[in-house]
Amino acid sequence: MEVIKDLEESIKDLEQLENRINNIVFYRFFYEAIKELPEKDFTACVKALFEYSFNGVTENWDGVVHAFMTLAKVHIDVNANKKQRKSATSVCYPYY
Repeated sequence: MEVIKDLEESIKDLEQLENRINNIVFYRFFYEAIKELPEKDFTACVKALFEYSFNGVTENWDGVVHAFMTLAKVHIDVNANKKQRKSATSVCYPYY
């Protein structure tokens, strides 16, 4: 019985990870915060946002990117946690 419970928990963890990897909310204020930056910094901020959202990468954050991601990270994490809570409460029926 414990093996089944462990398996069910593993499946829930994978579903949560899948939700984190496949989509994010890109708020208008993310764009508003970086739209006036030089193209190099703008591109670096967008890349950092997606790398963190999809892969959890926090490397190479310096200067403007660090400032932007420090603020954006909070919103990304809140949305990821909402998705995890929602998927944890939803019913999943296996295919037979």
